Formats: sequence, C-alpha cells, structure tokens
Amino acid sequence: MKSIFLLTTLLMFGCSKDEALMPAAPELSIIGKWQLLVSRSTENGKSTYEYVGKMDDYIEFTTTDMIVFMQNSRGAARYKVIEKNKKISIIEGEADGSDSVLEIRNLTAKTLTLYQEYKKDNITYVNYIDLKK
Repeated sequence: MKSIFLLTTLLMFGCSKDEALMPAAPELSIIGKWQLLVSRSTENGKSTYEYVGKMDDYIEFTTTDMIVFMQNSRGAARYKVIEKNKKISIIEGEADGSDSVLEIRNLTAKTLTLYQEYKKDNITYVNYIDLKK
C-alpha cells in the first residue's frame, strides 16, 4: 500500500510601516492541482521506494477530496483538516481502516511536501511526496 504524507512552513508577515501599505499576500492553501515530483519511503533510514513523477502525474485537493493520478492510475480519498496548513487526515487511509495523518511541509505558492512518519514493531517508517504547481 502506498501512503501519502505532509509539514508546513507558515507565511509570516512583517509589521513595518511600509509593509502595512502593501496588500497582504493571499493565504497559502493546498487546494488545487499539484504536479507530483517524487514519492519516497524509508524504513529506519533505508530507502524502500522511490518514484519520480511523470509530467501527467498529479495530486489534486478539493475542499474534501484528494485525487491522485500516478503511474497511469487514478484514485481518490476523502480528507479532513486537522490543523490548517499543518496536518490533514486521510479518512480510512490505512489498510486497517484507520485514518492516515499527514503533515504539510514546505508549503509555498508553488511547492508542497506531504510527510508521514510513524513507528511499528521498532521500525521507523517515513513517507513523503514532493509536489509543485
């Protein structure tokens, strides 16, 4: 089973007098279509899976669904926001039917990383996907 994951860099605004005159940047969001650059998995730091995305591979986030097109295969899952721009939960994303929590990392207007780390039977698993707009 392929897992999907993510962590966030928050947009910080300065408070100088000059900056107050500039319009605020639009809030960052994962909503939209993202090109898949690479998907990787490790076990205890050893690489177990790597897929370099093709031009037509993508992940698209709507307000409730995550649509994945990868390796000529399409799938969809429902998700919910746990912490805005920091964590999402893929509903029933695990093989046992439990939710899969992903961190949002490196979120900018053009980049996004989904990240997941967990331990099972003394093995540390790390999964991540790098995306771009």
